Amino acid sequence: MKICMRFLISIVVLFLFNCKGDVEKRTVVTFWHAMGGPLGKTLDSLIVEFNQSHPEIKIDHVGMGNYQALSQKLMATVAAKKPPTISQVFESWTDQLYKTGALAVVEDLLTEREKEEIRKGIYPVFILDNTWEGKLLTFPFNKSVPAFFYNKTLFEEEGIEHFPENWDEYIEIGKKLTKDIDGDGITDFWATAFPMSTWMFETLLYQNGGKILDDDNITPLFNKKAGIESLTFLLDILNKYKIGRLTTGYQHQDDFLAGKVAIISGSVVSYSFIKDLKPDFKLGIAPIPSGKSNAVIISGTNIALFANTSEEQKKAALEFIIWFLSPEIQARWAYGTGYVPVRIKSLQEPLMKKRMEELPELKDVIAQLEFAYTEPRIAGWLRGRQILGTEGIEPVLRGVKSPEEALNDCAKRIEEYLRSE
Repeated sequence: MKICMRFLISIVVLFLFNCKGDVEKRTVVTFWHAMGGPLGKTLDSLIVEFNQSHPEIKIDHVGMGNYQALSQKLMATVAAKKPPTISQVFESWTDQLYKTGALAVVEDLLTEREKEEIRKGIYPVFILDNTWEGKLLTFPFNKSVPAFFYNKTLFEEEGIEHFPENWDEYIEIGKKLTKDIDGDGITDFWATAFPMSTWMFETLLYQNGGKILDDDNITPLFNKKAGIESLTFLLDILNKYKIGRLTTGYQHQDDFLAGKVAIISGSVVSYSFIKDLKPDFKLGIAPIPSGKSNAVIISGTNIALFANTSEEQKKAALEFIIWFLSPEIQARWAYGTGYVPVRIKSLQEPLMKKRMEELPELKDVIAQLEFAYTEPRIAGWLRGRQILGTEGIEPVLRGVKSPEEALNDCAKRIEEYLRSE
């Protein structure tokens, strides 16, 4: 009996020792991000799956709560030469980190086959967005495009067959939807409502043939004719056509859900959030109406790999990222979060086919990637964008300055700031 017991104890000890050895052999990749709520749950489930199917690697992901907290901690650890292996980054952060030598150039670590698959398989705008000095520096992560959300039930009741395809139609439909229901001279129902939006201004700017900055990334161009026309159009929605009103925060979304507004804009990701709030009408989603041309600005972050990590960690991190960027995983990521898949072939995956059967309009929203642009990808644009919003766009929409005056004043401020940077 004692012999059997000793034998069993020996087996258990040996098993535990071997398990410990396997754990110690795993390459740990630290991944910092700011994904929370349903987005974080989807990311967590995918990482759990990767860790289970790759026993030699452990992705240790840490949510920082929000982008500001992530930025502050990231910059502090980079300065202390103790960064994570990989992290979510905005392009402005990438530019700053790249100039200090903190990032590994991922293209230099890829095989020729991997380079070819990535460049051919990912939407061109995302390749451009992640390329510095001709080389792929980072990878696209949670990317989105702008979209409109509308009360489809109301559209059907008013005999409106489809969402407007251009801005002229948008104005005409807006006039039909905006109503003084009780006849007291005060509008009771608005076609649209929106807060100050730099994103929408930039989209209109590119639709009108304009650009944010010149190729030197210092000289503003948003204050030229295309920019003035774009900002004037937003102002006209409020004052000339009187089909919309200016709001703050999420008031436009609250009014939309309450049935007080027919159309609002936002990110494609917003569809899932609005749907989960269970509006008592059929919810529609549509691409941005076209202007002189089709154009939208992409949004979202990328994944950076840090230079100050071991070769084993770099190799393991790349294995995870390439797995994450595969068509199947991108389809599952997009299905679970509402972000656009960055791989073109993901649209052929069963889950994305299912989503577009459930929501046929989504196909046209994702198709906006074919004519998408990026914002300036320089460290100084983080502050420049804030100045554009608060000093260029908001004073006009609040009736304090004319579009030309505000944009010219704002352009001067931004150029001075960018030159000092």
